[in-house]
Amino acid sequence: MTNTSIDSIYNQVVHVIGKIVKKSPENIVDDHQLIEDLGLDSLLFLDLLAELEAKFGFELSIDDFDPEYFHSVHSTVAFVKDRVQA
Repeated sequence: MTNTSIDSIYNQVVHVIGKIVKKSPENIVDDHQLIEDLGLDSLLFLDLLAELEAKFGFELSIDDFDPEYFHSVHSTVAFVKDRVQA
């Protein structure tokens, strides 16, 4: 995967997170924690998962619901990159 593709995935994930938590993507940084820093709750988490599935064309399984995958912006981007590359 090229750097452009990786950058594109990062930007798209940050845009989706921003849309869900109602924050400008420019104000979201890699080390923001989704719950503590961005205010993600359980309902917003489900919205986030649905948006990521729709945008990137993958389907999540029960095994994908590991909190470590969605702890921070960085971990969420890494998870999506892995799913897109699979």
